[in-house]
Amino acid sequence: MAPAKKDLGSTPDARTRDSTLTSDTTDDSAKSIAAWLRGGVGMITRTNIGWAISFALSVIYLFLFITTHVKCSYSQSGFCVTNYDGVECPPLNNSHFYAFVVDALFTAAALLVPKIVGKSPGGKKNLIGVLIAILSHGLLHLYLSLSGCKLDSGEDKTVGGILFGVFTWFISYFILASTSSSDNVFVNTIVSVAVAALTVWLSVRPPGDQGIASIFMTTQLMASGAGFLIPKEGLDSSRVGKLFVAPCAVSIIELIACCKDGKQGLFNKLGGHVWYDITLHTAILSTLFPAKNSNRKA
Repeated sequence: MAPAKKDLGSTPDARTRDSTLTSDTTDDSAKSIAAWLRGGVGMITRTNIGWAISFALSVIYLFLFITTHVKCSYSQSGFCVTNYDGVECPPLNNSHFYAFVVDALFTAAALLVPKIVGKSPGGKKNLIGVLIAILSHGLLHLYLSLSGCKLDSGEDKTVGGILFGVFTWFISYFILASTSSSDNVFVNTIVSVAVAALTVWLSVRPPGDQGIASIFMTTQLMASGAGFLIPKEGLDSSRVGKLFVAPCAVSIIELIACCKDGKQGLFNKLGGHVWYDITLHTAILSTLFPAKNSNRKA
């Protein structure tokens, strides 16, 4: 007869091991909670300070957006347009066309980055998102440049509103996918749709003199909030957050310094909105770079 097997789970040694494992797990959980309290969600650290500053600037922009109403022909449809006096807009010599050229260059750079630094944190999906975000932004500026530097002022703006809403939805979804740890497609879609609807509503609310500037406010709040509270793993969030401070600051300058006493302000004379595209797309392009400590793979 074979000897009976011992119930190892009931031996003193097994109970001691189980007790030790339980103790270790409890200790690890306690350490994790302590680490979260010291520098977790909502706490400003060296890693997320750029996002914190960006979020603060975005809140300031929100206040200025609500309280500031620019009366100047050079500030048109939410953009500070260089060389546009409210009547004539040289098709190839205005800040919209400058922005289109800049965006085309950044699109080309986005194609080259993976070949130089290797696979981006989000892989091909992130690369495609970056390309679409920058190129579509540029095509919008090209359209405005060739359309007299202003959006259609006719009574029927339904088509334009739908296109603006779709564009905002895509940008919002791209922001969540590329800068936050949220990978739930359903949640990201719902949040993006809500942000797009709010953005479109803000663009048409009375007095309606700020054009589509609402997209700067909503997307900046979303990007900085996501980067600050739920940063994406594998992304050099610290670098992206610090670079994102620049477009948030430029958007404020564009809103309040485009005009001076109804005439061209210094910001307008220096190129206007093109500086927003330069700084924004520098931050977007940086999402293609792997974190410093990650292994690069072609």
